[in-house]
Amino acid sequence: MKYLIITWALAIGLMVPLQAIINARLSSLVGGSTQAALISFSGGFLIFVLIDSKKIDLLNKKVIENFSSPVKEVLLKIKDNPKISQQALQKELRDSPKVPDFLNYIFLKSDLEKEEEKEEDIAIEFEVCLDQTEKIQLKESLNKLSSQIKEFENKGDSGKVKKLIQEFNNLSKKLS
Repeated sequence: MKYLIITWALAIGLMVPLQAIINARLSSLVGGSTQAALISFSGGFLIFVLIDSKKIDLLNKKVIENFSSPVKEVLLKIKDNPKISQQALQKELRDSPKVPDFLNYIFLKSDLEKEEEKEEDIAIEFEVCLDQTEKIQLKESLNKLSSQIKEFENKGDSGKVKKLIQEFNNLSKKLS
């Protein structure tokens, strides 16, 4: 028993740096940490929505638009019809590239999550994912505003700079 616990502890300890390597690689492939984080969260969102379709109401279309193609397509279909069955979803998206295989994987994963997780744990995890996604999007917006501020400072447009700084400050308050 002691060796089993030690083995599990080592395995879990090895996962932390492995996750960092995966995140860094994903970030370099998709062009930034913001998009990488959204990709990481997107599968989780979809699984939570498949477990409880009422969760789709918590996602606005602006959030959904930031996800990768297969996830976005599926979430938009569910958003349009929260009571859609798995079979109907597969039928409607069967001609979309990569979506059918992706759906099979996500359906399997959601079935496993239903069995392993308590409903209240799933609700908490969903809220955390939603909160983190909103923060990621806010940070992305702040980065864009920062670039625009620099651009208009270089052009000498103090009126536009002042507006952008005000917008930047308002968004920053939402982050904390």
